[in-house]
Amino acid sequence: MFSAPCEKAMGREWEGEKTAAHWPVPWKPKLHQVYEFGEDIRTQLIITDKLSGAIIGESQHKISPHGAVSDEFLIELREALRWLRGVSTDRVNTRFDLVQRRVSERWAINLDYSDCVWETIHGDLHWKNIAGPRLEIIDWEGWGIGLQHQDLAFLLALSGLDQILASRIRRVFRGSVVARSLTLAELFVTAELLRASENHGEHPDLVPALTGLGRRARDQWLS
Repeated sequence: MFSAPCEKAMGREWEGEKTAAHWPVPWKPKLHQVYEFGEDIRTQLIITDKLSGAIIGESQHKISPHGAVSDEFLIELREALRWLRGVSTDRVNTRFDLVQRRVSERWAINLDYSDCVWETIHGDLHWKNIAGPRLEIIDWEGWGIGLQHQDLAFLLALSGLDQILASRIRRVFRGSVVARSLTLAELFVTAELLRASENHGEHPDLVPALTGLGRRARDQWLS
């Protein structure tokens, strides 16, 4: 279910689930119907197939005690993101001016457009949007063009309290990663998450890990 003020009940996020409905992939629950109702506040009720398993995360950055993230599961996720990057779209998830501003404010790095490589991404990939043991990914409202490896960078940043898991993710994805693109995505993602923590109190326990990851990415970018 997705709600927005009437004047904002349109555009990218409002159309996200519907525009991805035709994808012939097993890891996105099939969309059956979308109902819209309400006047001042419009609500979109999205009916999809029931998940075959359970949500992996007990929060965006903590795996549920019953969640299992095997190497085989991470390989499925890697291949799903590989497929997604090949989807052609004019939808935009992340703008260059936002990336440029966040990275400059947080890490004192001045970017130009040529520093960025772009691909189609989910745009909100965290452990509460991933189900298993058979991979399924939900909440496609914001999908569109973003930084190369942005989804992977979010998962790595949100796995900062479990460095064993983060290391396994890096190992499984290593062969499909462009190192400099991942470094840039980590600079942007850590800046975004640290800003959300400071402004809205989100993920307070992740702040040390996010700061460390961002500093390492900054040093790699400048080296």
